[in-house]
Amino acid sequence: MLDSLRELTGGNAERMQLYANMFLEEISSYLPKMKEAFTDGRMNDLKNIVHTCKSLLQTMGFDVAYKQAQKLELMIIDKAYADELNDGYYLFIKQLNDCMQEVKDNLNELG
Repeated sequence: MLDSLRELTGGNAERMQLYANMFLEEISSYLPKMKEAFTDGRMNDLKNIVHTCKSLLQTMGFDVAYKQAQKLELMIIDKAYADELNDGYYLFIKQLNDCMQEVKDNLNELG
């Protein structure tokens, strides 16, 4: 994650911290929206939020979570994966929380 931020910002510590905080704010705001969309069965809304998260994850260098976002999008679109959707959703939520924790843990290094 830090390598991706360094590359993105040219190593500027202030900008790295800014992007890290923006990531935390964005993902934190999307988590309850995803839960609500998933619980209410609003799969198109969920797909749109996952797609937005995917961009953030790629920018921050979270490749595993990015790939899970891709899989989850496919599970939402293709009914053939309906049996896997529940597990795919909860795995993605766990990965998002893990990514957020990694960013929080690394914020000290950025300051």
